[in-house]
Amino acid sequence: MGSFFWNRSSLNDNYDAMQRNTLTAVIYVLASAASSCLFLNSNFQAGGTPSGFLLSWLLFCAIPLFFVFIYPGTSFAVSSTRKRRKYAALLHALGPLAATVLFPVLALPFWKNPVRDIADSIPAVMLVALIVLSVFFVAALFLLLRNKSSLAAFASLLFWPAILACTRSGEADSFFSGTPVEAVFYFLCFMTPVLFDFAAGAVSYCPALSHAAALTGLVGAPWLDWSAIRGSVLGNVWLMFNVPDRELGEYPTRYSELAILAVWLVALAVATAALRLLPSGWQLRKIRLCERTWPAFAASLIVLAVWFGESVMPYRIPGALDYADWPTLQILHVEKRGLQFHETCVNVWGHQRDRVAISFTGNDRRLFQYF
Repeated sequence: MGSFFWNRSSLNDNYDAMQRNTLTAVIYVLASAASSCLFLNSNFQAGGTPSGFLLSWLLFCAIPLFFVFIYPGTSFAVSSTRKRRKYAALLHALGPLAATVLFPVLALPFWKNPVRDIADSIPAVMLVALIVLSVFFVAALFLLLRNKSSLAAFASLLFWPAILACTRSGEADSFFSGTPVEAVFYFLCFMTPVLFDFAAGAVSYCPALSHAAALTGLVGAPWLDWSAIRGSVLGNVWLMFNVPDRELGEYPTRYSELAILAVWLVALAVATAALRLLPSGWQLRKIRLCERTWPAFAASLIVLAVWFGESVMPYRIPGALDYADWPTLQILHVEKRGLQFHETCVNVWGHQRDRVAISFTGNDRRLFQYF
């Protein structure tokens, strides 16, 4: 009878551990998907329509991330030797390190870089990209169905050179004309979805390495701070929802939605990884802290609430008034009655030496109407 209850308790513990690993893997996968969507949208301006953007993400992000998710099952499986797992971890740590060191060398200065001229040959680049993506997809598919693939080792060695080439094919921005440190931070933002996706695939095989990789996803935090949290001269991402006319192209609401979702999920994934790495002796109400998940949700929601409060108070609408010739003056009056907002805006238009015109606009809306 005692052995029966012991076996039952052991089964319950295994079931709880499996549920916890599944929830952790889902959090890591969602953080990987959201951050990769944000980086694709901001760095490559992929697809003007939602369907075009989704197709670009499925081709250039989902396929490599699918391989990254499946690959740990062969490298860190229980059946593999400890020596093999150690060498695999060392090899895959050297790959991103070497790519990070090489990126500033290849990217700076942008206008003198020979790789940029190669990227101008669109048919050749697309052909190489399709071949590389096919290698990743076939290797991941065989690993998923047969748990082995002759292309897996080659695909793993090809992964970081492919990421390095992909980042160099992006549009030129301030990172490419800036300092080497800025170029490194730009490249590290592409590592964030890879680290989260790898952590999701390895959580059942090597939990400590998995959570450590997810915690390392913080390497993309500087880029998130520059591009999403601080915003641009037009305003931060929260202010974009205060534009009455959603058709204005200079106010990218899709990017704002992706930025908010990505920041929240990255904060949730990092907090979850930090919880899982806590010592097993730390307990709260006789339950180990490392086995709980709700503190991670609470911490991520606090981050989101603080970011929201800092971004929307005082209430204002986006616009680069300090950098434009007109309007020279804009006054916004907001009257709040319950959840209803009544907005009146006075604009003084015209250049300093030209005739000045005054216009009045108004808008009535409910709280969060533009979400």
